[in-house]
Amino acid sequence: MVLTKKELIVLLTLAGVNFTHIVDFMVLMPLEPKISLEFNLSPFLWSVVVSLYSFSAFFSGILSMFFIDKISRKKMLHYTYFGFILGTFACGFCESFSQLTAARAFTGFFGGIISSVILAIVGDYIAYEKRGRAMGIIMMGFSSAAALGVPIGIYFSMLHSWRFPFLVLAILSSGLFVLSFLVVPVIEAKDSVRTFTIGVEIKRITSIIANRTLFLTLLFYCVLIFSQFLMIPFLTPFLVKNVGFTDMQLVYMYVLGGCATIITGPFIGKLSDKYGFKKTLIAIVMLSLIPIFFISKLSGGMFVYAYFFSLLFFVFVSGRIIPAMAILVSRIKDQKRGLYMSFRSSGQQLFSGLAAFVSGLIIVESNTGALEHYSSLSILAILSSIFSLLLLSLSEG
Repeated sequence: MVLTKKELIVLLTLAGVNFTHIVDFMVLMPLEPKISLEFNLSPFLWSVVVSLYSFSAFFSGILSMFFIDKISRKKMLHYTYFGFILGTFACGFCESFSQLTAARAFTGFFGGIISSVILAIVGDYIAYEKRGRAMGIIMMGFSSAAALGVPIGIYFSMLHSWRFPFLVLAILSSGLFVLSFLVVPVIEAKDSVRTFTIGVEIKRITSIIANRTLFLTLLFYCVLIFSQFLMIPFLTPFLVKNVGFTDMQLVYMYVLGGCATIITGPFIGKLSDKYGFKKTLIAIVMLSLIPIFFISKLSGGMFVYAYFFSLLFFVFVSGRIIPAMAILVSRIKDQKRGLYMSFRSSGQQLFSGLAAFVSGLIIVESNTGALEHYSSLSILAILSSIFSLLLLSLSEG
């Protein structure tokens, strides 16, 4: 089945919102050298900056479970996106480590719910037969964030300071906020009981946990996220400090990898619809283990290899999320989809925060400034990726 013009416009708008949400998180990574230098941050303190966003998003995701299905999807999107915009503006005015951590926590509180609402809208608005394609378009937000957002962010930071990309992003988000009012359809709350009763809400939440298939599917997705976020927070610092990348080489790397995933993302979505979500996921996960392993083996001056394996990393590590999310969305009924997506968002933020925190405990900086033990992270990422597939198989038993 082919997406209609109206569906395509809605999906592209949501992909734009997803783009700004993801850029806000991703642009922080390549800015690490400048931020750590200005605030004198160790690898551990840097992992705190990264993980605090995720932990705050986890907390807000837990709270959202109690009311996400009682509020119109469109209203919920606008409430959370507005808070996200305020937090992004605040990041552009930080003058200390404490201000930065507070701003990141505030932004994460709202940003963590955005993806849940977007996925709930896709699940409610797009037919099952089109969801692989729809997820491919939504995931273009991730791809274009790397291809456009992150390189432009690095470039702006070179011209001005590391704060400037956040201000530009907040202005762009404000424009998308207005656009979403015009094109996103009104999808009413799915919970027929609009009043809030703590006992009823807890029963709804526990019904998800008690369902073996739903719980293991969530756990599979969270472990998959954990595996990739072990590598991501220190990918840019590793390429700068161990391989010798300059700011412009980072720009080229993100442009190359991002453009590739813009092309491959929708293609992976089509493969998911054609061959099945699980088969496609297994194939992409196994291919992703190649760059995960070899990136950690890079050393000074290996620029060609770095470009090649970072390209594969972008394509396959981001690509495996497309069929994974399609599996997730398709296993829940409409009336609990918002709740389930809140579970997904909270779990994703918790496990990505844990991964960033764990990576900060493992990575150390040598006397020469190089990062050590990145290869240990790659082995842990490979093992957790394989374990996620085992959990997916168990969820079907």
